[in-house]
Amino acid sequence: MNPILWLLLLFPKRFRKYAYAVLFVITLILGLQLLSPVLERGDSQQVVVIVVIIGIFLLSYWYGWKEENK
Repeated sequence: MNPILWLLLLFPKRFRKYAYAVLFVITLILGLQLLSPVLERGDSQQVVVIVVIIGIFLLSYWYGWKEENK
């Protein structure tokens, strides 16, 4: 089971936009922590993969937050 899905489904509708914002910030922080050792090693291919994956998550959270604001 995906805890993120449960977080978004169990929150009342008026608080879901805040759940998206919290998930965005948590993903950004954890993504930067994941990226820092890879940057120190200088593995550019792995950096690109991590940035793309984190970017997909961030875009999906941003879109969900935008949809909840309508």
